[in-house]
Amino acid sequence: YDSEEEEISKIIRSMINFVDEEEDIKTIFTS
Repeated sequence: YDSEEEEISKIIRSMINFVDEEEDIKTIFTS
């Protein structure tokens, strides 16, 4: 268990979630 690695993976997950939501928003507006 490495806390720094844990933090990094949290950040990566939030970035991925953010991008996914951005894509959803674009889809809503273009449809």
